[in-house]
Formats: sequence, C-alpha cells, structure tokens
Amino acid sequence: MYGYMNVETREYYSKETIQWEIKAGNRTGTVEQMDANVVAMARDLQKILRIGTEQKRLWEAYDGEIKFMIELVFDL
Repeated sequence: MYGYMNVETREYYSKETIQWEIKAGNRTGTVEQMDANVVAMARDLQKILRIGTEQKRLWEAYDGEIKFMIELVFDL
C-alpha cells in the first residue's frame, strides 16, 4: 500500500501522513485486506473501461452502417 486518494477531491495522501489515523476502531479490515480491495477495484475499473471502449467502437460501427444505408436508400 503506497497511499490513498480521496475520490471526490482527487487529493492524494501518502501512507505516512495518515498512518496515525489508522486504528482498529475506525478501519474496516486489515491493511492487507484493504490492499487486496484496492487491487480488486483497480482490476474491475480496467475491465469497465475496456467494456466502455468496446461499446463505443461497436456504436461507431453501427452508426456508420446506418449512415451508409440511409445514403443508399435515399441516393444521397
């Protein structure tokens, strides 16, 4: 674990600057569990971005076919 980032403000905090705040009473798991969750989240985000890119590519191909068909039908 290298650090943390506030996803709303995009502000980055190094592990050392917030280490004093990490206590058993205010954490939801061990540092190892949190690290595994961050790795899993990064993997999931990469998958989501790949899917989004593929959807965009398919839509652009579909849009091109529709335009071609309209030109063909209406002889534009």
